[in-house]
Amino acid sequence: MKQMVQIARILAVNPQVVLLDEPFAALDAQSRRLLQRQVSDLWMSKGGTYIYVTHDIREAVLLAEKVGVMKAGPKSGFLNIHEINLPYPRDEYSLEFSKIAKIIEDEIIDEVNKLRGI
Repeated sequence: MKQMVQIARILAVNPQVVLLDEPFAALDAQSRRLLQRQVSDLWMSKGGTYIYVTHDIREAVLLAEKVGVMKAGPKSGFLNIHEINLPYPRDEYSLEFSKIAKIIEDEIIDEVNKLRGI
């Protein structure tokens, strides 16, 4: 509940840029899904820029117009930036959604394997 209140306080002032770092990580599954949809709806209705950090690939594809995949290791940076050209609200059970999520997941696995020397 505390996390939900913090997010609401940030969004209430209608900022031009919103930085969110794993904002739903501590939430139960139902609250997480509800807030994902609410953040998406707010962004669509009010605009602005949302920079969202998450380790959840499906969440990234659900919410983002662009998903940046980071390089593994100490010399970090962007390995790739994927344009997510799916209409909102997104259907995470659609074939197109699954294809994009799989491409990103495979890219991350390849990067981690490089770091491990596999």
